[in-house]
Amino acid sequence: MIPILYDSNEISFTSNGICRLRDCISCVVTEERNGIFECDFEYPIDGANFELIQCGKIIGVMHDDSDDVQPFDIVSYTRPINGIVTFHAVHISYRLTGYVVSGTNINTLTDALNELSNATPSNNFTYEADFTSTAYAGAFNGVPRSVRQMLGGVEGSILDAYGGEYEWDKFKVILHKNRGETVDFKIRYGVNMLEYNEDMDYSETYTTAIPYWIGDDGNGGQTIVKGNKVSPGFVPYNGQEKCAALDLSEKFESQPTTAQLEALASSILTSKKVNLPKQSITVDFIRLNDFEEFSEFAPLLQCKLCDSIEVIFPDYSMSGVFKIVRTEYDVLEERFNSMELGSLSTTLAEALGISESSGSGISSGGGSPIYYGECSTAAATAAKEVTVSPNITNISTGTLVYVKFTNANGVASPTLNVNNTGAKSIMRYGTTAPSTSAASSWNAGSVVAFLYDGTYWQMIAWINTTYSSMTDAEYQAGTSTTARLITPARLKSAILYHATPSNIGAVAKTGDTMTGQLITSFKSSVAPGSYGSAQSTVENLVNEVRYSSGCMGSCQLTTAYTSGGVTIATGWYNYIYTPHRTGGMNGGASGDNADYGNLFLLGMNNTNGQFLIRVSTANIAEVMQIPTTGVQKDYITEVDSNTSNSGVWHYRKWKSGKAEAWGKWTESSTASTTDGGGYRTTGVTPSNFPTGLFSNIPHIEVSIYANGIILMPVCLTNPNSSGTDVGTWAGWRATSNTNTATKTYCFYCISK
Repeated sequence: MIPILYDSNEISFTSNGICRLRDCISCVVTEERNGIFECDFEYPIDGANFELIQCGKIIGVMHDDSDDVQPFDIVSYTRPINGIVTFHAVHISYRLTGYVVSGTNINTLTDALNELSNATPSNNFTYEADFTSTAYAGAFNGVPRSVRQMLGGVEGSILDAYGGEYEWDKFKVILHKNRGETVDFKIRYGVNMLEYNEDMDYSETYTTAIPYWIGDDGNGGQTIVKGNKVSPGFVPYNGQEKCAALDLSEKFESQPTTAQLEALASSILTSKKVNLPKQSITVDFIRLNDFEEFSEFAPLLQCKLCDSIEVIFPDYSMSGVFKIVRTEYDVLEERFNSMELGSLSTTLAEALGISESSGSGISSGGGSPIYYGECSTAAATAAKEVTVSPNITNISTGTLVYVKFTNANGVASPTLNVNNTGAKSIMRYGTTAPSTSAASSWNAGSVVAFLYDGTYWQMIAWINTTYSSMTDAEYQAGTSTTARLITPARLKSAILYHATPSNIGAVAKTGDTMTGQLITSFKSSVAPGSYGSAQSTVENLVNEVRYSSGCMGSCQLTTAYTSGGVTIATGWYNYIYTPHRTGGMNGGASGDNADYGNLFLLGMNNTNGQFLIRVSTANIAEVMQIPTTGVQKDYITEVDSNTSNSGVWHYRKWKSGKAEAWGKWTESSTASTTDGGGYRTTGVTPSNFPTGLFSNIPHIEVSIYANGIILMPVCLTNPNSSGTDVGTWAGWRATSNTNTATKTYCFYCISK
């Protein structure tokens, strides 16, 4: 078939979508039993509609002989130098990794599938099974996990608890007890078999097991229950018994008996068939239903994933019925490239890169369960109660539970009773009981971790949302080492603080008058507060700076000064002062207060900008430089407030007088009116520009997009010279177009 390209929001997949990808070079779908379901295809960059193929779009293709089109999300591509781009897509069911569920205590397959329908966010997926089971699905323990993990990515998942084989049908997930059927299809050496490869792996096989259970003894220790060796009667492949240590701690909520351990272990060994090797057979064969003489038997010769077919290979004295566990399907040729028979080691979780525990239950040791529950005790009630899952019958030192509180804590010294194991006092920091404040307790909706230390439930993790603010006394003293919060009020106080001369002075952020001398890294030669007042002459202003012995600051000039035709206006000036000693620029005997050589004073104010003064001895030698106010960069002074995306002008004005306007209008007329050797549409007349935006005809650019139809913009009615309207514009093409699809005209205009 020719692959179909769909939008990302398509849900029916019954149409030709955006387009057919007719120039597709190759397209292969790989599907594994309870594993990957992916598609790879190649497309030339000069192929038809190549620009429409993007990550996020969906490609619809067949994956077997059933003529059923399945959707695959395009997630990546590789663009080599030869111009042939390889795209990789995954079945739409992979979206289930982005939906989360957190149900608890699921004991039936029906309840587990119903819980998946409550995933966040809501979605179009549905779930069903062709069998029922009352097994316990331990992954549903309140811990948030993705739907894909719950289906088969962790221990205790649906696949782990109930078994079966998944079928992915668009937005439908179907769990079969046994997917597929035994079909009357034979691959026989010398008839239709082209290639045969067989892999056999006995390394992970077991014939017997010793089950055990580990739990708390209630006194800080552990209780171990060990069963006798379980032997289902498996015959070892090499004559040597191989025994597994089978940890069943997670399979029982309370301490089991020896008989219960042995019964469950026998069931696991038999159902998992742990004595059988991992067998994988890859065959390449001729599809007889491709030949005309076999066409009437085509329905009988079809097979698909999870079907069982007969393979006959006399040379290996091998003949048997095997399940198809992996297929590669050539979409363009509508035929299987290869089939793999037997058992795959790849699991649903491994295919997605999700960590999982052993699905067979064979492990080398136990683990600590995650206890989680929700407490709905009223805020004013001190005795908090919670039921966690998995069930816990006794607590011991080191027991860790996570509790989500529906309500905040409104009492001092609360207690916590977990699964009726007895009320224990809650503490934080060892022996400090929580108070009624959120800072030392918890808010409504908080999840808190509690560790039992043998006497108390210790709060070891919670969010403190309120902190103690720095006091005025602590700020003034500056000696406290206690952590404090600097609030906006305290920050404002620090900025506006005006000290006496004996303390640090500061200038208000609002530009107030400085009441003390600004302390810098230079040591001042005068007492703080002696200078910084207004001066009437530039010479006095320079002397004031000089007496500060090198610093940065600001001073005020109250009388304007003119030198060489340049006036230094009155106002406050920022400065940087540096004395020049003997041998400096233009000479100078020394740099002390009596004979200071040259001083360079940099000033700045809002009127004149920057200026540089050279001071020689006690006189102003010259104003060396007064830059102009500079060229101000252009900037936006006004923008429109329209919120509509169509049928209005959006605009912005610039300080320089430049203005821009843009907008889009639509029409659905056909290009059927004869004009200039071609055909044009009726055209659109946009609304007038905003009043006063343009004083004459602006530069106008027009583009049209129309669902793959190429149209050239033409002007039917010229814009008026006053710059108030853009005229009438139509779409023109060489051949007639009877398509009434919406045509969108995009206008961009600029002028002064």
